[in-house]
Amino acid sequence: MKLSLSALLLGLLLLGLTPTNAWGQTGATTPYTLESGSKLERGCIDGPCACPVISSKMSGGFNLRSLPPDPLYSHYAVENLDFLANEPGHALRIVGSGTYRVGGEVALRERMTLDLSVEGGPVQHYDSGDVAGGGDFPRITIAVRLHNSSVCTDTILTIDAAPGGVVGIEPHDGLASRVAPNPFTHQAEIRFGLPRESEVEVSIHDLAGRRVRHLLNERLGPGVWSRAWDGRTDDGVAAAAGMYRVRIQASDESAELAVVKLR
Repeated sequence: MKLSLSALLLGLLLLGLTPTNAWGQTGATTPYTLESGSKLERGCIDGPCACPVISSKMSGGFNLRSLPPDPLYSHYAVENLDFLANEPGHALRIVGSGTYRVGGEVALRERMTLDLSVEGGPVQHYDSGDVAGGGDFPRITIAVRLHNSSVCTDTILTIDAAPGGVVGIEPHDGLASRVAPNPFTHQAEIRFGLPRESEVEVSIHDLAGRRVRHLLNERLGPGVWSRAWDGRTDDGVAAAAGMYRVRIQASDESAELAVVKLR
């Protein structure tokens, strides 16, 4: 008989056990990548105000590190968070860290708190509040907001993330791209479509923005192209396991993808 993850977690809780026993051990770190449902919303989301709401797709990822549990909840640290929100004409970089917990006494509940800086600005605190959810864990789908009160304007990040997974970028002014497999062990293929002839540069960067590998710099015609990354640096040394950024620049268009190297 198969049990859903939510039923398994609830059963463990009722037996006085902790969900940590079902997902990782204390101290274990798992890289997460954002999926297609992730977005940034800013504007008059609630209340009587009539200003517009700007909604932008987000890409990127974070690490989830398991912390010591308590009798009701599994606790995790959210680390190395690095998102890109593609607002019209500008990509906002969002970095920070925070916490996540999942569990509950009777029904599964979850909460995420994040301390985030947008475009190098001051760190601000985002909180989902204690909400029903967590049944799909280790996948995390949750919304964190800047204001948990009745204000006219607010900022909300909807996070739809899973360990590894295939990460793609929605078409941006005609430039579409993806990387697979993701996560990868030996080699990842980077595919991108060009709507017109362009000078194209493809490079791999670490989360601090340092270039790890330069893959391509030439003029290409319209169509679908691909380049492979074997997980090595420009010096021919195997890059460390972890999350990296694939940057594709095509004339005046660009895309950025997250890719996870397993070892």
